[in-house]
Amino acid sequence: MSGGGTPPRRACVDRWRYARRAAVRGAIISALFSPPVVTPARAQASSPAGASDFIRVVVDPRIELAAIAFHLGDQRAGWTDRGVSSAYRKAALRQFRPHREHRAIRAAPGRAFAYSWPAMAMVQLAPPPTLTRPVRLRMNVERSAGGALALDTWLADLRHFARATDFDAWFHSQAAVHESFVAPVRDLLHSLRLGPRLEAHFGQTVSRFTVVLAPLIQRTVGFGAQVRTAEAEAFAIIGPSGRRRPSELFIDDTATFLALTLHEFTHALVEHHLPSDTTLLLEAAASLQAPAVTAARPAYTDPGVVVVEYLVRACTIAIAAAMLPSEVAQRVARSQAPRAFPRLNHVQSVLADRIAARGLAAACTVDLAEVTSRLADQ
Repeated sequence: MSGGGTPPRRACVDRWRYARRAAVRGAIISALFSPPVVTPARAQASSPAGASDFIRVVVDPRIELAAIAFHLGDQRAGWTDRGVSSAYRKAALRQFRPHREHRAIRAAPGRAFAYSWPAMAMVQLAPPPTLTRPVRLRMNVERSAGGALALDTWLADLRHFARATDFDAWFHSQAAVHESFVAPVRDLLHSLRLGPRLEAHFGQTVSRFTVVLAPLIQRTVGFGAQVRTAEAEAFAIIGPSGRRRPSELFIDDTATFLALTLHEFTHALVEHHLPSDTTLLLEAAASLQAPAVTAARPAYTDPGVVVVEYLVRACTIAIAAAMLPSEVAQRVARSQAPRAFPRLNHVQSVLADRIAARGLAAACTVDLAEVTSRLADQ
């Protein structure tokens, strides 16, 4: 994982994943070169009563713990947002600021461990303070932290931090505040019947979809992650909109929130089914005018990132069209189609053929190799 040489193809894919969406989102191809792992049971806060069993909305203690540690330390891309604060964030930092000299803060992994990487690690752990981890996390997650040993060391420090600060007691003391975040989102998703609709299409692909509201991370940022246990679980980790009122903290605008949530859910799907053929991805990137996209969006520094983003955006639009009211779906589609992606209509056309032939779930998961191959040929 952390030591020895890295095969060229693996190193190439690592670079693609490392470059992903420095401005707003992160995480690509997390499982490409790692076998599935067995993970411990996950306890979550804020039970989603009244919603579909397939979709739940929570505030997750693992994400909150990591966010607090990053806020007490240096800037952490995707996690710290010094310019905007809510009452909840101010209270959390006031509670834990006396512990900012703890080793978990001072000796956190380097800044490469940012955006989706910490989230992809944390959702595979047991709740604090134990933070029990699998035998191995995803290879690229460990590399982003400086290797398996460096990540293990930080998790041990974070475990000590959680116990020393009685983090668990503090987190549970915030249950009413967390519910004020969760309830409006849960009600929105329930009113749209999004859980049953997603389950009807993707119930054979993932066992559950968890929307993690993360009030301490950077605003308008989202991370997608999929945890492979005996049953797969897809996560969309969503930052606040920037509003201060609890009822508006995440749903500043319905279409914007749904676009971000479905986008990150789609990332969790695409990243586990992307073809591993480097040549195929490079050919598809050339067809999709990757240099032009990179020029418009410098964060996408590698052609492979461009392919991933095109596929995610096309699938997000297709999922929204199948599951949301037409007006909302149209707004989601517009949010996924900035000028930086001039070939998106072409990708949508190729994807639509696969949807017609095989259905939405297959087109956005197991058929992605065929979709990518067709993109490479055109």
